[in-house]
Amino acid sequence: MNRLVASTMDWAAFAAEWRGEYMKYTRSFSSSSFIIDAEAESKNEREISNPKIMSIDEFHLQSLRSLLQRHSLTPVFPPSTVETISLAWHHLPPHPDSLPGLSALRNLGIDCYTLSNGNISLQRDLLSGLGSGPAHNDDSSHGILFPPSNLISAEEFGTFKPHPHVYEGAIRKLGLKAEEIGMVAAHLGDLEGAGRCGLRGVYVWREGEEEEEEEEDGEDGSGGAAGEKKGGRKEGRGVDIWIGVGDGGKEGGFLELARRLGEGAWVGVGV
Repeated sequence: MNRLVASTMDWAAFAAEWRGEYMKYTRSFSSSSFIIDAEAESKNEREISNPKIMSIDEFHLQSLRSLLQRHSLTPVFPPSTVETISLAWHHLPPHPDSLPGLSALRNLGIDCYTLSNGNISLQRDLLSGLGSGPAHNDDSSHGILFPPSNLISAEEFGTFKPHPHVYEGAIRKLGLKAEEIGMVAAHLGDLEGAGRCGLRGVYVWREGEEEEEEEEDGEDGSGGAAGEKKGGRKEGRGVDIWIGVGDGGKEGGFLELARRLGEGAWVGVGV
């Protein structure tokens, strides 16, 4: 019976449900969940501890086990297989513009850092798949775009984005003013959180990433006004530079961002 369920399962819907559990988890942390060291706070060195926090890898495994049980699939997959599947997020393929776009940003003299909810090992594996990890340390393969010191995980700050402690912690770690930092994201909620902490925002549209994706066609069928069509601008969401669907042609994404910054969209901003 369990194998019959597995053979008829909509696995794309299952994966979407699994990702939905992650979204609920990272947004479940409120300011009341944190213990702040008052002495460290007085030294402007906020130390936050949260006994409830799990790494994203740990949560992916726990939530996968729960989902398999919910769908009567636990007997189908041995524990070792479940652990392997839970690490699938380490092997997501990069967007085609990611590596050349990041290289173009570096060539502009822009320092790039990650600020991810993912744990550091997850980030390292994703960057290795991108072709920019430590194993690709030579100029012919674009060199190291993100050395270890440029990887920042929300876990360091005892919570997850979009909690303000993450953005505030990143600002302190970089030693810059908030307005000197550009937050690049495919999620408007992330940019809203960053904007409330003073960071400048860059929205890069990625298919399937934004929960509020909608498309409202105009009468001519060419799409609604800006702000209505999918990937269009939505004002008041912490966005200073908007790279929507189709912006920059086939390349788009990070390459389009590098093009705009190269033309002077911003001055003196790290991404």
